[in-house]
Amino acid sequence: MANDTVTLLSGIGGSQAYGLDTDQSDFDRYGVFLAPTRSILGIYPIHETLTQTAPDSTMHELGKFVRLAIKANPTILDLLYLEDYEVVHPAGQMLIDHRSMFLSKTVYKSCGGYARAQAQRLKNRGDSFSSDTRNRTAKHARHCFRLMRQGAELLQTGTRTLKVTNREELFALGEMPLDQIIERFEEEFGRFDPVETNVPDVPNLDGINTMLLEIRETYG
Repeated sequence: MANDTVTLLSGIGGSQAYGLDTDQSDFDRYGVFLAPTRSILGIYPIHETLTQTAPDSTMHELGKFVRLAIKANPTILDLLYLEDYEVVHPAGQMLIDHRSMFLSKTVYKSCGGYARAQAQRLKNRGDSFSSDTRNRTAKHARHCFRLMRQGAELLQTGTRTLKVTNREELFALGEMPLDQIIERFEEEFGRFDPVETNVPDVPNLDGINTMLLEIRETYG
């Protein structure tokens, strides 16, 4: 990253964070950085997302991160619930401490909708004798069920536990024949959609905006 940016949060997400990693799993690093306020206010556009490979890393500027979190983007919200972090700046701790402000019933669409879209892709792909295709199907199936269940937890409790407690069950689900995977998914999705929740209809936009301005004024 540029020398004038500040890393607010950084940690390993993906399969490693979920406890679903295998020997073939990569280490996916995600994070939030703060661009200087002068760059934000100037006429020249900034790079809001910085990526690199070997190792894989995706860093979002605070403004973009906040916009995605407001939409309950699952991968973005993950970063606010990691068990361990590589970097936690005081402003990053503010994001973690106030993560509940981002919660809303949008989770129905973001988690449930994404899981259903993944299930549809599995269905369209069809079964295969190819070991590579079977491995990808198993992985995607595991994450479909994980995401839907974690979305339900978020709606019911207002928080989420990233590391699964049912690793063996999720791996077993991924190994089932495709038609059984889809059937099981439809059963669980039928219970997810009507989940009762006390989370608000929309995020706490005023609170989020106040926090964003405070971070920029203090650290930008």
